[in-house]
Amino acid sequence: ASEESAPWKSLGDNAIHVWQIGLLAPSDVIAACRELLDTPEQERAARYLADVHRHRFILARASLRLLLGRYLGRDPRKVTFAYNPH
Repeated sequence: ASEESAPWKSLGDNAIHVWQIGLLAPSDVIAACRELLDTPEQERAARYLADVHRHRFILARASLRLLLGRYLGRDPRKVTFAYNPH
């Protein structure tokens, strides 16, 4: 879709958007995605022993940041998450 017809331009009150993200990418894309993560996310990624799991986490979290940043109209690096015991 073009930038003008992208779904985040028309998200309504009762809209549901479903995104499918590929979790395989070349190392340069993974490195660029890692730059979008905040320090706790980078630390969490580093705890994955297997490269494949670390790369999937980085790609998934960066994709979430990119999508939310687009929907919210903000820099994906500025998106913050709150966590609770649940």
